[in-house]
Amino acid sequence: MRRTRSSLPTLLLTLLLLALLAACTDEAPDDPSPTAESTPTTAATPTPRATPTTAPTPTPTPIVPAVEAVRQRVDEAGTVTVSTATLPEAGWLVIYNDDDGEPGEVIGQSALPGGSSRDVAVEIDPYMATSTLHVRLHADTGEAELFDFPDADPPLEWEGAPVGASFPITLDLIVPALVVEDQAVDMDGQVVVTSASVPEAGWVALHADVDGEPGPVLGQTPLQPGDSENVVITFDWRQATPTLHALLYQDLGIAGSFEPDTVDEPYLIQGEPVGATFTATLPLDVFVIDQPVTIGEVVVERVSVNQPAWVAVYTDFAGYADRRIGAVLVEPGVTELLTIPVETQGINVTPVMHILLLADEGTPGELEYPGPDEPLATDDRLTLFSFDSSTGNYLITADQPAGDEVVVPLVVTNMPVWVLIHRPEEDAPVDNPGPVLGMVSLPPGIHRDVVVPVEDVSVGETLVAALNLNEGDPEEFEFPEGPDVPLRFLRTYIRAEFALTE
Repeated sequence: MRRTRSSLPTLLLTLLLLALLAACTDEAPDDPSPTAESTPTTAATPTPRATPTTAPTPTPTPIVPAVEAVRQRVDEAGTVTVSTATLPEAGWLVIYNDDDGEPGEVIGQSALPGGSSRDVAVEIDPYMATSTLHVRLHADTGEAELFDFPDADPPLEWEGAPVGASFPITLDLIVPALVVEDQAVDMDGQVVVTSASVPEAGWVALHADVDGEPGPVLGQTPLQPGDSENVVITFDWRQATPTLHALLYQDLGIAGSFEPDTVDEPYLIQGEPVGATFTATLPLDVFVIDQPVTIGEVVVERVSVNQPAWVAVYTDFAGYADRRIGAVLVEPGVTELLTIPVETQGINVTPVMHILLLADEGTPGELEYPGPDEPLATDDRLTLFSFDSSTGNYLITADQPAGDEVVVPLVVTNMPVWVLIHRPEEDAPVDNPGPVLGMVSLPPGIHRDVVVPVEDVSVGETLVAALNLNEGDPEEFEFPEGPDVPLRFLRTYIRAEFALTE
């Protein structure tokens, strides 16, 4: 039997082609493609390329100033560490102490570059530190590398507020401190320091006052590290002033040796010495040497009073002040070498004379006693200061280095005299102890540190100072052939030995 090929596959293929053709027709553009009979068009002109442009530069992010610090300990080295600090440009990192919750005084600063810095160490004055410190960022607008605040270098601000932080500290140090109260000084010459604190062994020294500032050192006492109370300073109160100053010193030289003029420096806080100023009530006192009164003046070596007072000279009657023959007003404190003019004409000068201190309580500068200018007293006891006016002439010598001059510390005379320097000889006559090496003439009065030029002296010699009357030609020594005879007191020649040393 002959088999015939089926036409089904051909039909399926035809249907598939028709479907594809329909799909292509749906996706064609609206404008029909030109037919073979259409007029041909020219080739399209190429689209021109766009001109390339530069990409915009991104705006830099501004540096925000900031600072951070944490709790830390501070010792005598005086260093604090700031954890981080960021500045837009070079400036300053500044540490302040605390003043009622706000930045107080600047106690340290450090220059910083722009950008961020970590663990910045800043040296501060540890003795100005408080339990809370403040750190601030400052600009550097003044002289470069010089902190000019407050004239320049102002604090940095961000969003209208200063850039800073506060942080607590633990002070691991002893701050130098001194407390001295006003007090009375007795004849023992002692003042009591209420309290003193030093971080290391040091000194507390007492100074006299000179124009409101510490003057000469009067006395000192060593201090152990730490706190001390009721520290006693013994001193020569006769050199004191009504206002005294106590200062703390470091012991930087030989341990236990006070050396304020060389190495032992005062403790300083913010550049100022640590000290205390106080008022001392000094003992009422008059020191007067025996002297003649017939020369028209009385010289008082020293007067100590605590208020304006009159220093009055009186004759004696049965141990009491009788007739006033002179007075001078002195200011509070210690007055030395006070000369009091006295009137002796027609007055019986007594062998013993008295000095009385009278308060200037009435009209200032006018002596009113009897009256409001009452005598000053100690413990309600009136004190007379007496001296011998019948002592005559005398001198005092002291051992001294050999040289081309001799110094006689004190010569008291009621008449013109010659001060002679002799080299004594064993067989010399009584009225002339030996060759005269030098001489000088003096008028009546009290003379201190009398300089006598001498010749041909050597170390180890013992010389004699003597007084001779200057009775003839005042410019010429006339003895033994003239009237300038040696002076005597109670039949004893007025002479004093002294040695010449190296």
